[in-house]
Amino acid sequence: NPSSIEHFLEVLETCEPAVSILIMWGTLVKYLTGSKSSTAIIKHKRQFLELFTKIVLGSKTKPSLFTLEHSRYLLRQVSHDDFKELLLPALQKAMLRNPEVILE
Repeated sequence: NPSSIEHFLEVLETCEPAVSILIMWGTLVKYLTGSKSSTAIIKHKRQFLELFTKIVLGSKTKPSLFTLEHSRYLLRQVSHDDFKELLLPALQKAMLRNPEVILE
């Protein structure tokens, strides 16, 4: 049901940033990709990427493999402009702050 998915996405947007929420986003993006619901992905992609930036790139410790595996569905949706605007600045900042975590 598209309305329940949209409601679920809106609820996820209001949650505090946490690894579990990032995993839920990744699982939901995987489902939406499989069901060809690209409009929902496009509409909420910025929030997905901001959460990824906070949880994974802003982390002072190495993220779990499980978290990274679930993030791949989200990262496959990243355009060149999204990368340049949202991810690249966060990656550069993280490389200055914690290069050992980012390079692992």
